[in-house]
Amino acid sequence: MAKILKNEIDIFNENVLKRLNYSTVDYSKFFEGSPIFVTYYTRNVLSSTEDSTLNTGLAILDSNESSPIKFNKIENFPIFNCTGLSDVMEDLGDFGLETNIDGEGIIIPTLIKPIEEDYFIIPNMDENYIFKINSISPDKISGKQFWKIQFSLVPNKLEDIEKKVVEEYNVDYDKLNSVENKPILSKKEQSTIYLLDMMINNLLDYVTENYFYENMNYISININNTEIYDPFLTKFINNNKLLIRTSIKDYMDYIYLSDIKLDVASSVFFSNNEYKKTIFYCLENNSLDTFDKIGFSFLPQDKDFLNELNFEGKDIILTNYLSPSYKYLDDEFKQKYNNKIYYNQEEMKFEDTLLKVFLTGIDSFNIESIRLFVEDLKNIDFDYNIKSYYFSIILLFILNYFKKSILKVV
Repeated sequence: MAKILKNEIDIFNENVLKRLNYSTVDYSKFFEGSPIFVTYYTRNVLSSTEDSTLNTGLAILDSNESSPIKFNKIENFPIFNCTGLSDVMEDLGDFGLETNIDGEGIIIPTLIKPIEEDYFIIPNMDENYIFKINSISPDKISGKQFWKIQFSLVPNKLEDIEKKVVEEYNVDYDKLNSVENKPILSKKEQSTIYLLDMMINNLLDYVTENYFYENMNYISININNTEIYDPFLTKFINNNKLLIRTSIKDYMDYIYLSDIKLDVASSVFFSNNEYKKTIFYCLENNSLDTFDKIGFSFLPQDKDFLNELNFEGKDIILTNYLSPSYKYLDDEFKQKYNNKIYYNQEEMKFEDTLLKVFLTGIDSFNIESIRLFVEDLKNIDFDYNIKSYYFSIILLFILNYFKKSILKVV
C-alpha cells in the first residue's frame, strides 16, 4: 500500500538546501553587507519608440506623457556595494544639493540587464532624489558575471518619470538567484499567484480533511462503506508532488507518496502502459491522444489481495471503473472533446472544466484566462463524492501548472 509521509530528510534535501543555494545568502560571498533597496525605472524597450540617435537624457526631462520613452517600474530592487549615496545627506545645504553626486553599484544578472538612462530612487529618503545610470560594464567576481553600474544624481522630477511608466513589477527576495523561477513579477502576475495559492491551499485542506487517513498515511474515498484506493491517482500525485503547501517556507508541510507495491495480477492492471490511457497521463502530456476509457476498466481484486490492504480493521479495495459508483468522468468525455462541444449542464461542471483545459491547451492560458479560470472554480461545490475526490487532485495539478508557467524563467 502506498503511504503518504512527511519525510524530514527529503524535505531538507529538496527544499532547504535549494533555498540556501538560490538566495541572497549566496551573494554574501561576493558583496559586503546587505543591498540597498530602490525603486528602479528601466526602459521598456517594446513600448519605447525613441530614435536612438536623439539625446534621450534630454527627452526624459520632457513631462509630456506622449514622450516616446516608456519605463517599467520595479519596486524593492536590490543594488549591491553601493557607494556615493551617503554623500547625498552630507552635501545637503540650505539650497539643496550643492555638489555633484556620483556613485557606483552592482546589479546581479538574474534580475535585469541595466540600460544607460535607467533611473532609480531611494523610497525611504525625505526627498525623491533621482539617480541616472550613466554607464554599465560587466564585472566578474569569482567566475560569476555581474553588472557594474555608475550613476549620478540628476534634477529630474519624479512625476515626469512616473507618467511614462507602463508596467509595474516587484522583486521576490527569495528568488534572486533562482534558476527555476524568475525573481521579478508584474503586479498582475503577483496577484494571480496569490489567487492560485489561495485556491491550491483550499483544495489541499479539502483533500486532507476528507480523504487523508492520518493514522496510516494514505488517501482513499469511502463508497458504500468500502474504502476505495486508486494506484493510478496515487502515481499521479507522486509524479507531480501535488500535496505540497504553496509557501516555500513550509518545509515541514510536505506530504509525499512512497513507492506503490501491488501483487503480480494487480500490477498488470496498473502498469505504465495502462497509466498512459488515463486522464492523469493525458494532463501531464497536454494531450488526449492516448486517453481510452477501456483503460479504466478492470475487475475487483480477490479476497486474498484485499487482506493485504487491511489497516486497523479497514478493508481497502482497488478502484473498479466498470461500476457506475466509481466513475468520475462521463463516458462521452472524449467524444465531446473531439467534437469541441461542452456539456453546459450544472452536473457536468467538472467535465466542462477539463474540456476547457484540453481544448484551449494548458500552455495557452495567459494571465487573464488563468484569472477567469480560477474565478469560475469559485462557483463549483466540492462535496464528499467520487467526482469531487478526483477533480480536486486534478485541479491541484492544473493550478500548480499555471503557477509554474507564470514563475518560469524564459
